[in-house]
Formats: sequence, C-alpha cells, structure tokens
Amino acid sequence: FPIPLAQAASWDMAMIENIERIAAEEASADGQNWTFSPMVDIARDPRWGRVMEGAGEDPYLGSRVAAARVRGFQGDDLGKNNTLAACAKHFAGYGFAEGGRDYNTVDMSEQRLRETVLPPFKAAADAGCATFMNAFNTLNGVPASMDKHLITDILRGEWGWKGMVVSDWNSFGETIIHGAASDEADASAKCLSAGSDMDMVGGTFQKGLKKALESGRVTQAQIDEAVRRVLRLKYSLGLFDNPFLYLDQKRRDATLEKPEYREAARLAAAKSMVLLKNDGGLLPISPEGPFKKITIVGPYADSRGNKDYMSFWTLGLGMRDYDSTKVVTPAMALKPALEAMGFEVTITEICLNADCTEKDFSAALKATAQSDFVIVCVGETGFDCGESRSVSDINLKSSQEVIARISSRGNKPVAMVVFNSRPLTFSWATDNIPAILVAWQPGFETGNALMDVLTGRGNPSGKLPVTFPRAV
Repeated sequence: FPIPLAQAASWDMAMIENIERIAAEEASADGQNWTFSPMVDIARDPRWGRVMEGAGEDPYLGSRVAAARVRGFQGDDLGKNNTLAACAKHFAGYGFAEGGRDYNTVDMSEQRLRETVLPPFKAAADAGCATFMNAFNTLNGVPASMDKHLITDILRGEWGWKGMVVSDWNSFGETIIHGAASDEADASAKCLSAGSDMDMVGGTFQKGLKKALESGRVTQAQIDEAVRRVLRLKYSLGLFDNPFLYLDQKRRDATLEKPEYREAARLAAAKSMVLLKNDGGLLPISPEGPFKKITIVGPYADSRGNKDYMSFWTLGLGMRDYDSTKVVTPAMALKPALEAMGFEVTITEICLNADCTEKDFSAALKATAQSDFVIVCVGETGFDCGESRSVSDINLKSSQEVIARISSRGNKPVAMVVFNSRPLTFSWATDNIPAILVAWQPGFETGNALMDVLTGRGNPSGKLPVTFPRAV
C-alpha cells in the first residue's frame, strides 16, 4: 500500500480502515498477533525522516486516521484470529524532535502538547487501542519512557486507558544515555514506576528490575500490575485458549496477496495522489489532444533495482530483502495503456539512483527532442526517508531538476510526477512545469494507479495533509 502519509492525503477514513483490515488479515495469517502500528505522531518538520509514517501536521485529521487504523487492525474482537493488537506510537512528542533530527530532544509547552500532539493518541485510546509505545525522546527534560505525567497522570488517569505500555527499541536503556538514570536498576525503577510495562529488546528489566525490587525502589505489587497488563493482552488475543491460534499454513497460503488486496492497493494509490498543478488542463492525457509522441523519462520511469515506489519499512530494511518483481512500475503500465490509446511511447530511464551524469543529460535531450509531450518521473527512493533518515536539505536533487529543465525546452508540455516520502521543494518546477503530480511512494500498484490518474480513469482527488514549503 502507499505510505501512511500518502494514505492520509486521501482523507478517506473508510479506505484507510480497510487497508489496515487487509494488513491484519495477512499478518495474522502469517503468524502475527501484535503490530507496532499505527504511528500517530503529528510532525511539521519535513527534514525528519519519519514524517512519512504519520498522517501529517493536523491533529484533527491525525485523530481521525488514528482511530480508523486501530479499528482496521483490531476489528470488534481481538479474540478472533484475523485481528491484530494495535500499538499507538510514539508516546509522546517524537514528531517534534528539535531540528528534525531523529531521537533528538523535544521541548514544548503543556498547551502545545495537549492541543497538537496528544489528540491522535487520545483518539487511538478511545478507539480501544490495546497497547501504547513509549517515544525515544525526552519531553521537557524527562525521557518519555519514565514520564509519569504522560503515562500515569494523562494516559491511565485522565483518559482511563487500561492497556499495556511497551518501550520503544531499548528506550528504557537509553534513559541512562540521556543521563536520567544511573544504571539498569535505576532505569527499571523509574520506567516501571511511571507506568511502563514491557521492555522491548534492551534487556534493561532483565538486568535491573530484580535489583530495583531488592533495594526497595519498586514493589512486588507494581511488578504484578505490569505483568497483569501483559497477561490480560495475551488473554484478549486468545493465546491462552490456543497458543497456535495464528499459526495455520493452509490459512496463510489462502490469504496472502489475494487479487482483491492488490485492487485495494491500486485504488488507495490513486486516491492518495495529489495534483498540485494542471495549467491549461494538460491532464488527463487524451487521444483527442494535440500530441502523439510521448516520452517517459527520469530515474523513476521504470526502476526495478532499488526500493523505489515503496516505504522504507516495506519487505525488510536491506536491499537483499526487497523483491522488486512485486512492483508495477510506471513504464510497465503506462506504455501499453498509452499505446492502446494511439500514442507512440518511448521510455528513457536515466539518472539511476537519482545521480545524473552528462551522459544522462544527453540521453534526455535526445529522447525529449523527438516527443510532443514529456512525463518526467523524479523524487527520492524508499530508502531516503524513514527512521534515522533525517536530512538538512529537502530540495529536489539539482540533477533531477536539470532533467525537468531539459524536458521543457521550447515550451514543450511536461507533466512532472514526484515519487516522495516527505514534502520536497521544487520552486523552479512550480514556476515552469505546467502539471505536477505528487505520487508519494504508492506501493506495489504504482504503475497501474499512475496510469489511472494520468489517463483520467480515476480523478486525482488527494489533498495535502502536510505543508510543502515553497523553498527551504
């Protein structure tokens, strides 16, 4: 499916809920019963790499999306074997890391916290989200994993939420790095006392919780309550009735990658695309139009060797884990569709990995000189945006802008398709390219969805859920 930020651009809660329902059907059939999703962080700094995982900058939209995702994952009964326990993350403030630098400090007023950051978490809690995840960051000087005001006073107290709180990856141990705890026993005592229940990966509780108990820093009753919340979750998932509830090879084989799931992905990708500009009604492409020769050019015209068109998190984090054969590229869908409409279509894939050379520029000049209309596919890869993928510059790479400039020589009509995970800036194109379509990272059905939008089979109804700066 498209990245979460793209899904939010659809403003279609039923569609978003259905996406997570499909995700739950597939993941539960594959043996999973708990997902570390949805990420409901409000984020307003596009330099931060994880902006692609949320619903953008508005707390009202973010709240609606958060509730829809929880409903999709959890359904109406966690005991059913086709549901997943959801986990709202990262509680709280992670999206406001200073300078857009991942894991960095967050410092904000109580008013901003409550008006901007917390509403999507409240919506997730009200929707019955089974678990919450601590944030990595400090909030006003206190690591979120040991922030009693957040976890006990607000989440469990004011909101009356009864679920389980899990650390982020070693966030208990990182309280020591923050200087807020002296050792594992101190960190264990402070995180448990704040209301956190489960330690993910770090082993801090394993190393320090017994020592904290023996020294009187925590009580047996506090430990029992945390364990009770863990056990209650397992009971709600049906694991004590049948520990193999989610393990069924026949069900897995029958469920994964159904054709209707790909159709849903295609519709979601098309609904997520945002038409930023369409001067003179250049789009949709019609056989009745004035041009007959079309060139599709750029690093993302037909990329099959990188994690392009896909989320940072999709299909593993390494290149070896990525199966590009699952993806329909723009060229794979557009070329046959446009040729069936009577156009002569040329595909010129250049600037692979978005690094252009003089040879690429010459190829672009030659290809576009013979065409009446150019579709320029630019942007970034799925690896460019995600966790620990913060950047200082969100401009479209200058070499890709050169391709756009070459393509528009002689006032030739150009449509620029941007494949991106975060907001990018492209001020020259804004002023000079007549049609600009933000396609995001659209998923497996990239080419088919793009074909639907460019040819008018689907109306590009997406609206931006996050600001695109005109210039950095």
